[in-house]
Amino acid sequence: MAADITEEFQIDLANPNATNESFAPTNIAYDVSINNLGFILDVNDQTPYKRQTAEYKKDQFDAAPDPGEQTLVASWWLRSQTSWHMGAGVKYFDPGLDYQHQQNRFWNSRGVDVWTIGDIKLHKDITTVYSGNTTGTINHNFVGSAAAYYTGTVKSECLLVGDSQGGLNRITLNGNSVASTTPYLLNYTVAGHSGGTYPFYSITNNGNKYYAACSNCVHVGTVGTTGDSVLIRHSAGSKANVHYAKGYLFLSEGNNLWNLNPTYTATNGLHAGGSELSTTGTGVTLPAYGFTTHLNPNWTWNNVTGGRTAVWASGYGDGISEIWGIQPDDTVSNTTAALPDMAGATVVATLPYGEVVQTMEYYLGNLFVGTNKGLRICKVAANMVSMKEFITLGPLLWDYNGYGINDLTVNDKYVYAATKVDGNGSLVRVDVSREFEDSTYAYAYDLQDTASESSSFNGVFFIDGRPVIITEKSNGTAKVKVEHTTNYISSGYLETGYIRYATIEPKYFKTINVNTLYPGNTSMMVTTIDKNGNEYDIFRAYSDSANGDLSTSRPTGKQEFLRYRFTLYPSTDLVSTPVVQSYQVKAIPATKRQRVIQYPLSCYDNEMDRYNIQYGYTGRAFNMQQSLEALEEAGDTVTVIDWRTGEQFTGLIESVAFENQSSPDKRVHGYGGTIMLTVRKL
Repeated sequence: MAADITEEFQIDLANPNATNESFAPTNIAYDVSINNLGFILDVNDQTPYKRQTAEYKKDQFDAAPDPGEQTLVASWWLRSQTSWHMGAGVKYFDPGLDYQHQQNRFWNSRGVDVWTIGDIKLHKDITTVYSGNTTGTINHNFVGSAAAYYTGTVKSECLLVGDSQGGLNRITLNGNSVASTTPYLLNYTVAGHSGGTYPFYSITNNGNKYYAACSNCVHVGTVGTTGDSVLIRHSAGSKANVHYAKGYLFLSEGNNLWNLNPTYTATNGLHAGGSELSTTGTGVTLPAYGFTTHLNPNWTWNNVTGGRTAVWASGYGDGISEIWGIQPDDTVSNTTAALPDMAGATVVATLPYGEVVQTMEYYLGNLFVGTNKGLRICKVAANMVSMKEFITLGPLLWDYNGYGINDLTVNDKYVYAATKVDGNGSLVRVDVSREFEDSTYAYAYDLQDTASESSSFNGVFFIDGRPVIITEKSNGTAKVKVEHTTNYISSGYLETGYIRYATIEPKYFKTINVNTLYPGNTSMMVTTIDKNGNEYDIFRAYSDSANGDLSTSRPTGKQEFLRYRFTLYPSTDLVSTPVVQSYQVKAIPATKRQRVIQYPLSCYDNEMDRYNIQYGYTGRAFNMQQSLEALEEAGDTVTVIDWRTGEQFTGLIESVAFENQSSPDKRVHGYGGTIMLTVRKL
C-alpha cells in the first residue's frame, strides 16, 4: 500500500525539545540546521535564498567633531589640526573628549616654537658667550643673577656671574658675543680670590646692590661698579646661599636660615676666618636673632622667594623636602644685632618622599616649584585678615623624564624652567595664562643645547629680552650661552598625539596633507609612528608644491592608531625655517564586513527530504516556529550549518518571519508554510 503523506509519523525525528545546541546528524537529509533545529529549504521565485553585505554605516548626518563609533562611515575619516599653542602632553588626539583643551595640543616636541597660533617653526639656536675668567682657567658650577645698572641715563642689563675659581664678573651682551666682561667685581687680588680658593655658591641682587656668597663670606657691592666689601662671614668652607626676597636678605647655611640686615658694612680684612658678623671691624658671633633653625640637623635650606604677603623657603633632609611660609617682622628683638625677626615660620607643604625642591618662583598668584622630578604649580591663597598665605601643592606638570628643574625665571606670561632632556640641556616654557581643569598648564620644550654638548641647563635669565642660560657639561665645565639672534637650530620636531578617531576600531591610514611654507631651501620630513613605537619616514618635502594629499603607505595594513612626526630643517645658512600651518589625515574604517543571509525554511507538520524520506508529526510546524523565535528572543549567537555547501559559522538571528501557506481540511489543521530566517554572519 502506498504511503499517505497525510498520515502522522509515529517518531519525532526533529527532536524539538532538545537543549543541545549542536546539531546531531539524523537519517533526514536536512539542508540547513540552526543550533539543534534542522530544516529543508523552500527556495523559489517568491522566497529566494539571498546573501548580502551587512550594513556597517549609518546614513545620517553626524554633527559631532569626531567620527567615533557612532557613525562608521564608508567615506574618509578626517583629522585636522591648525594650531598647537595649547602645548604638549596629549597622548591621544581625540578632541571630541575635551575639544577646548585637546584641539590645539600635541604629544611632544624638541627644538620647535609652537606658541604662535597657527604656526610650528624652529627655535633659534644658542651660542656661547662666556666660558671662563680672564686667566683662562676652566670653570665649573657657574652661579648667576640678572641685574641692570645705569651709566648716566643709559640702562644696561647684565648678568652677574660667580664661578668655581673665585671670579665674580659682570657680563653685558652685544648680539651673539660678549660686549664687555668686567673681571672681578670684587676688589680682592687675583692671587687671593682665584684659582678655586674661594668658589662662589650663590649670587642675588636687589636692583642696586649685589650679594655674592663664596665659601667664606657674603660679598656686597654696587651692580654698576667694580669693588665690594664683606657683609658677613659664615662657617668656613660651607656652601652657604644668599637670597633676596620682598625687601629682605636671607642667608641659608645648613639647617639655619638667617634674615640679615643688608645695611651692615665690613672691612676686607675680615674675608677669611671663622663665623663672624662685622659692623665696625670688630667681629661678633652670628646672631641668635632673626633666624629659623630646622629641627633636623641634616637639613639644608636651599631656596627663598617672595610671595604676596609671605616669604617662601624650601629645604630638604633625609629624603624629606618641605616648603615653609615665613612672615618677616621688622620688630627688632636685639638692638645690638639689629636683625628683624622671622615670625610665624611654619610648614605649608611637604613633598612626596624622595622628591626635593630645587628652585622656586612666585608669579601671578602661583608658586612655581621646581623639584628633582619636574615642575609643580601651586595655587596660593591668602587670608587677608591674618595676612597669611597658604599653598595647594599642584601635580607634576609632565611625566618624570629622569631630570629635575634646576632654575626658574619669568618673562611676560611665560615661566621658563631650566632642565635636561634626551641627555642635553633644555628649557621648558609654561604659559601661565592657559590653565586646564586638572590644574596643569600649557607647556612645551623650548631652547635646547646641541647633541654634542651633553649638558644640563642650571640657570636661566632674561637679558635684553633674550634668554641667557648657564650650562654645565657632563665633565663639569660650565658655559654661559644666549639665544642666537639670527640662526635657527639644525633640526627640530613635533609629534602629534596618537590619532584613533575616538574608537579602537581598526583603520587604514591612507593620506596626509601638511600645509607648510618653505622659505629658502628649508625642508620638512613626515614620519609615522605605530602603537609599538616603530618609525617610518614617509616623505621629505622641500617646497609648497608638496602641499596636498600624500600617501602614507607605511606601516602597512590596518592600525588602531598612528602618531605623526614633523621634523623641520632650516636653510643651509640657518637663517630660514619652514613653517607648518596645518595638517589633515585621511583614514577609512577597516571594520570587518559582515554578511546577512536569508534562508527560506520549509515549516510544515509533515515533510519529505531530497531522498523522499518522510518525517514529521501533528503540531511540528508550530513547534519549530516557536523554537526559532525563542532563539531570536534570547539574543544569543547560534550555530548555522549549510549542509549543501559545508559552510558553518556563528551567527546572530536578525529576524524570523513566518507565512502560513497551507489550508486546513477535515483531517489536517493546516498550520504550515515558509519561515524567512535572516541571520547575520559574525
